[in-house]
Amino acid sequence: MHPADNTDSPAPANSFFRLLVAFKRTMRIGNCLMGILIVFIGSFAALGGDFSEQLHNIVPASLVAFFLMAGGNMLNDVSDAEIDRKTHPKRAIPRGIFTRRFVLLWALAFYAAALFLAALINPLCFLFALGGELLLVMYELFLKRYPGVGNVVIGSLVGCVFLGAAAAIGRWRVLLFLALLGSLINIAREMIKDVEDMEGDTDRATLPRKVGVKATLGIAAAVLAVNVAVSPLPYYPLEMFSGYGYPVLIGITDAMVIYCIVLSRRDAEKSQHLLKFAMLLALLAFLLGTWV
Repeated sequence: MHPADNTDSPAPANSFFRLLVAFKRTMRIGNCLMGILIVFIGSFAALGGDFSEQLHNIVPASLVAFFLMAGGNMLNDVSDAEIDRKTHPKRAIPRGIFTRRFVLLWALAFYAAALFLAALINPLCFLFALGGELLLVMYELFLKRYPGVGNVVIGSLVGCVFLGAAAAIGRWRVLLFLALLGSLINIAREMIKDVEDMEGDTDRATLPRKVGVKATLGIAAAVLAVNVAVSPLPYYPLEMFSGYGYPVLIGITDAMVIYCIVLSRRDAEKSQHLLKFAMLLALLAFLLGTWV
């Protein structure tokens, strides 16, 4: 890895550690690791707690999710480099640590790795990975220009990770529901993030710029309300879980989601970060529902 300035020429490195930290932040490595967690916990819940016989599919599927998210995040940094000079000036490209070309090449490399691993699992996984990559590219090139459409696309990609896991292990019932919950939370989160970034998104027709902050937060609240309304269904009447683990944890998750609805009106940044944690709690609810 080499640092760079805005003219695509190398700049002196302060330290390898500085470059490594910048690279990890450009990947959003926390989100990438979340993708691995999604595949493992979703697969564990779908298989009833025993996934030893499916590890040969689950491990590469988790890496597919990791590389897809890393590639998508890097492609987003390349596309939004000028906007980030205002909204996220500490990111690597605005700071001149990496060039846009350098980040783009890594994004393409991660995409290629994801497709290669998905093809090793089965053709359906390859199609899910390819579809996800095409959606991400279309988002950066076209879809982000349309208010609300980009939010739905990016939010739904989390659901696609669950569907990719289902394609890898051949179990759909639990993972379809996880895909629904994950998509709803993240669609709302993307809308709230647009409210957070409203001042810097001067060259994009985002939802809050088109319909206003109040209306955008109202739409996000409606999406989250649907999430809360459907979250008990795996317990009753679908009876995916019989113990108390799922209803207790999903109840805590729903309480956090409701709190995020209220919080979004005064602190959009904190609200969208808490929604990511709510997604993790929902995953744990499905995991605990398998045992308790």
